[in-house]
Amino acid sequence: MPSDPTPTEITPRGRHVTLIRPPAISTRFTYTIGVVLPLGPAYVAAALLKAGHRVAVIDALGESPFERGLTSQPNLIYHGLSIPEIVDRIDPDTDAIGISVMFSQQWPHVEDVIRAPVHPYTRGLMGAIPTLGPVAGPLAQIDGAMPHLNARPSGCAY
Repeated sequence: MPSDPTPTEITPRGRHVTLIRPPAISTRFTYTIGVVLPLGPAYVAAALLKAGHRVAVIDALGESPFERGLTSQPNLIYHGLSIPEIVDRIDPDTDAIGISVMFSQQWPHVEDVIRAPVHPYTRGLMGAIPTLGPVAGPLAQIDGAMPHLNARPSGCAY
C-alpha cells in the first residue's frame, strides 16, 4: 500500500496557498500570553497538501516568540513577527492567503496584515478606494490592461 506523498514529492497541480498564524496580542501590562498550538493551520495545510496544492505556512508567533512590539491599537502589543516581517515572507507567487484568527483581540492586528498588500496590482486596487471627505489627490492608476479571459497569467491573481 503506497504511503501519502511528502510535500516535496507532490506535483503542484493546484494553487500556491500561504497560511498565516498571526502574532499573539496582549495588553502592554500582561506578563504572560496564552499560547495555543497552531493545529488549525496545520490541519488546513495537511489537507491542502494532500489535495495537491503548494503550501507555505508563516507561524508569526512560533518563528519569533520573544519578539514584542506595539500594534496600531493603543495599549496592545504583539508577540512574534512584525507585520513587515510577515509580509516579507509571503511568496509573490501565492494564489491565496489564509489567516488564522483564534481570538477577537487579534483582529485589529490581523487587519493591519491584510491592509499591507504585497502585489503591485493589489496595492493599486487598495489605493484606488475612494474615501469620504475632501479628495487628497487623484486616485491611484493601475497600469496595464486586463488579461484575456482565456489567457490568465500565472502567479498571484491579486
